[in-house]
Amino acid sequence: TFNNEIFGFKEFTELHSGSVTVMSEPGKGTSFTVGLPIIDAGEHTAAVTQIAFHREDNRDSRPGNHLKVSDSEKYSILLVEDNDDFRTYLKENLEKSYKVAEAANGKDGWQKVLSGHPDLVVSDVSMPVMDGIELCRKIKADKRTSFIPVILLTALGREEDQIKGLETEANDYLTKPFSFEMLTIRIRNLITLNQRLKNTFTKQIQMIAPETEVQSPDEKLLNDISIFIEERLNDPGFSIEELSRHVGMSRSSLYNKLFELTGQPPVDYVRAIKLKKAAALLEQSQYTIREIAFMTGFATPGYFSKLFKEKYNLSPSEFLNLKRSKTKQAHTNGEAVS
Repeated sequence: TFNNEIFGFKEFTELHSGSVTVMSEPGKGTSFTVGLPIIDAGEHTAAVTQIAFHREDNRDSRPGNHLKVSDSEKYSILLVEDNDDFRTYLKENLEKSYKVAEAANGKDGWQKVLSGHPDLVVSDVSMPVMDGIELCRKIKADKRTSFIPVILLTALGREEDQIKGLETEANDYLTKPFSFEMLTIRIRNLITLNQRLKNTFTKQIQMIAPETEVQSPDEKLLNDISIFIEERLNDPGFSIEELSRHVGMSRSSLYNKLFELTGQPPVDYVRAIKLKKAAALLEQSQYTIREIAFMTGFATPGYFSKLFKEKYNLSPSEFLNLKRSKTKQAHTNGEAVS
């Protein structure tokens, strides 16, 4: 806790163009010297504004920094840290670029990992109830969460402590004190790497025609599931239990299998297929949004619109207007050419 407080104090001081120096003598004690510039209030405001502006520009222009920035598109981070001040400091700085959730110990963190499936977890090692080592072990041992990158933070700098942390399959390990810039770079690199792996290895949802030749049992299962879902598309009472019976698997077995093949639980997989079909109908048919909502098995148009916007970052009406605008533009260009 003491090291956490020192780290936060150092970062706060440097944010105000100050400095912290330490002198320590065994058996006598340690002294901390803090230097802060004396600046006129008007000049101070201008200086801070300029610094913030340049920090923003530099951050966005760094090579490879292409993380999503709109509120609905930001990657998500879970902060697990028992020191309230330190956790708040990290959260306030990280949420400029990420959606940030927080937990005060490993037990609460584990529950939030299961319920939220964050894109990355940053966890302290030394915490009450459940420490970061145990939390990391649980995340990496569970099929539902093993793909989530974990960064461990600790004040223990000995090599054996770092080895203990890395043996939990933690993706990275930072010893306090560290610069906030170092943490953000590690976070960005891990999220970028994880997204590339997902894009490479996660099977994309496809509506496979019945006559398509099936090459493997897994492809056959996905094909069977996709066809069955499409057949029951306009049934709002369609359930995962019904899908489980159709494929001859228990609900838990179906959950594990679909998560292994697609990276999604059954509910999200079915919903993604419905929304993809809805997008195709919006683009290619003359049905109203209300009709398409019922045709794709959503109980109410309002619920359909909410889920559609979460997936495509556009409401159904905005999506429809965009497609019509592109079609109109294409026709106009065609007439101009002719």
